[in-house]
Amino acid sequence: MIGIKTWGGLVKSSTHYAFIDGGTMTAPDNAIFDPAQNKWIAENIGVVPNIEQTISAVAVSKGIDSQLKKAVEETLKLLNKELVKPVTRPPYSTPAKMK
Repeated sequence: MIGIKTWGGLVKSSTHYAFIDGGTMTAPDNAIFDPAQNKWIAENIGVVPNIEQTISAVAVSKGIDSQLKKAVEETLKLLNKELVKPVTRPPYSTPAKMK
């Protein structure tokens, strides 16, 4: 993940209870559980990116996305690092004659 730490507000409400006066009430009922760690994660903590990269609203308004640029740079590094085997076309064979 490339970016900045998330704010940690992940529990959401999917149910809205209506009151007679037109108001509503909600109660948090969804969160993220990590079965590998056997614990609830991210809420009030946030998620830390693998690579921190800030983004500026001014830059974005000029068409510059520093997070996207960093993601492309990192992807190209991985492509150069990981040897990609070229795909070769298999030899052409004629289908068996129908009887």
